[in-house]
Amino acid sequence: MRRFFQAVDKPAEGITSEDVRGYLGLFRDGNRNSYANALKPLKAFFCDFLKAREVVESFKFPRRPQEPIVVPTKEELRRFYDALNRPIAQAMFLIYATSGLRKREVLSFTKDDIDWERRMITPRNYSGTTKRSWVSFYSAEAEKALKEYLATRRDNLPKLFRISDHTFVKIWKEAYKKTRVKITPQVLRAWFCDEMGRLGGPDRYVDAFYGRPQVDPGEEVQRLLAREAEGDL
Repeated sequence: MRRFFQAVDKPAEGITSEDVRGYLGLFRDGNRNSYANALKPLKAFFCDFLKAREVVESFKFPRRPQEPIVVPTKEELRRFYDALNRPIAQAMFLIYATSGLRKREVLSFTKDDIDWERRMITPRNYSGTTKRSWVSFYSAEAEKALKEYLATRRDNLPKLFRISDHTFVKIWKEAYKKTRVKITPQVLRAWFCDEMGRLGGPDRYVDAFYGRPQVDPGEEVQRLLAREAEGDL
């Protein structure tokens, strides 16, 4: 917004759609992400803060082509995992791969979000109509890596993974340079769904673990726990 006001050189109350159009024109021939990033704060400022929706309502975000996610092989997963070479990164990798959760969900975990006895995770940071949180689970291999990582910690802070976005991206990029295998948390979500389908997991559970439950979460949790108690899981 600072760059915008420097460019138009007038007070907010006097800005028109033509001023916005002239500013956004600086980004029209460049990267579509740059254009979208320039438009986002303008939408928020004029719609939500200044209550002048008419200034920006005619400007649309550029469409981004849908590119299919290529699901990696288990050999590629292993190579990338070995290249991470840090306890925290390997633990996060296995949590992503075996739970199907989103990047931000895992980064925001606290130790209280984990049911250590059942290896069950209850994310608490998503709600809404398109993105919701349910429970998910992680594997015995992920449990081992998680405990090995926690053994390196010298604090009692509640956050499960103490890592910044910058460090997270840096570690993943280093592993990509070593292996030339492109894996991200989103790719691991796709691999999780593919693997669940291959193993015959019911669609409604796959959707729920993926964070898009079509069922009532409370009822399904109770149903799962009842099946576990009966030895049916």
